[in-house]
Amino acid sequence: MRLRCRSSFCDHLEMLWLSLVCFSLVRGQGEYEDPEEKPVEREAEFTSIPAKVMVNQGDTIRLPCFVDRIEGYVLLWKFGDTILSVGGRVIESSRGRRLLLEEETNGNFLVLTQAESSDGGDYMCQISAYRPKDIVHSVMVRTMPKVQVEKKVVTVTQGEGVSLKCNVKGGHPVPEISWRREGGSLPGGEDIIFSHTLKLSNLSSSSSGVYVCRGDNGYSADHTDSVQLVVEGTPVVEQSHLFIHSSQGGEVPVVCKVTSHPPATVLWYKGDQDEALTSPQYNISEDEDTDSHTLLVQTQPPVNTSLELQYKCVATNTMGSASKVVTISSRPGSPVVTATQGDQEDAWLLKWEVTSWPPVKSFTLELKGQDISRKVTVSTVKKSGNSTWTGEYSATGLAPGSQYQARVRAVSGQGEGPGSSWVQWDTLGPANSVSRSEVTILLIMSALSALYFSTRTC
Repeated sequence: MRLRCRSSFCDHLEMLWLSLVCFSLVRGQGEYEDPEEKPVEREAEFTSIPAKVMVNQGDTIRLPCFVDRIEGYVLLWKFGDTILSVGGRVIESSRGRRLLLEEETNGNFLVLTQAESSDGGDYMCQISAYRPKDIVHSVMVRTMPKVQVEKKVVTVTQGEGVSLKCNVKGGHPVPEISWRREGGSLPGGEDIIFSHTLKLSNLSSSSSGVYVCRGDNGYSADHTDSVQLVVEGTPVVEQSHLFIHSSQGGEVPVVCKVTSHPPATVLWYKGDQDEALTSPQYNISEDEDTDSHTLLVQTQPPVNTSLELQYKCVATNTMGSASKVVTISSRPGSPVVTATQGDQEDAWLLKWEVTSWPPVKSFTLELKGQDISRKVTVSTVKKSGNSTWTGEYSATGLAPGSQYQARVRAVSGQGEGPGSSWVQWDTLGPANSVSRSEVTILLIMSALSALYFSTRTC
């Protein structure tokens, strides 16, 4: 097979290569006329091993070709059928200054800078021996991924489903496609899904947002494109605090967050009043960046009776309306409860704290399980800070392998506050295990039975 190159002196180059091969065969014959003095020649062997190399586009490719002894031999580099270099001379000129050789003892490195996708392939290094030997390095040039969504904006109606599609437009090797939601989880609760198509069903207004398609093939930078999903339906009103403790007077902010497509009109109402509150009379504001609506309520310290005010946030669009009611009260706030394993397997320790400026007098604890339902008054109250009160309760005699839940309310001179969220836990051990007391009873009954029959026998 003829070696191909792009220069005009290819024929002379091949003749030179054949001459070098012949020279390597007959070298030394004139020096050793006497057969007894002629040494046994050993052919050069590669010390470099074939490699598979992956580089990013724009990086440098550096391939080794070394033998155990170079004297009398010449190295040749090829890319496919194209000769790149012979000995220490670069022959191939189409790559310009990007291609060069780094000569070292017993070999060299073929260096190619600013790698391009066309540089990917097999690079062969040969020795000018009687039986030509070679090693082959395989090079893959990884290029930056590029992805593109089919539609930049997708609008659907509440309750419907949609398929968001993303296509690969570039990148080698082929990029892996994934989807995520900007600023939160996907509607199904996942953080990320690997697929070209993101399928969503039974959508609500809260599903609206930006969905990001990402292409990644290991390149130093990935590539993304996004879809704006708009779900039209009745507004969604979110309220972080439905109960606000206030007993010192002053300004109390009441905030509701409204998500609505199409846009909603938001009004505030006090108690059961039918007339909406207006900005001149009340301090009402809107933050368009966060979709938050704030009502500032002026309160006075309660004197003879407890403070109890209710305000309603109502959002309305062409598809319906939604609302939330917030209570401002001098009663204690909602406790925060934690549950931890006690010293015994059948015991759990419940602790909580609550905010209240008026002193908390006691706590009401509700405890529920498969074998228990009790309501306990905890009278031991500790103060922690100016307006924080704490309490605890040890739940004992719990069945192993069972689930329990508890919640707490705080009681002050202003009344009983709202209950905490239910806190749940599971006890250790297999379900329906026999308790120690039951084991004791069974042993006593077994002993009495044995005594009875032994007496009858006598």
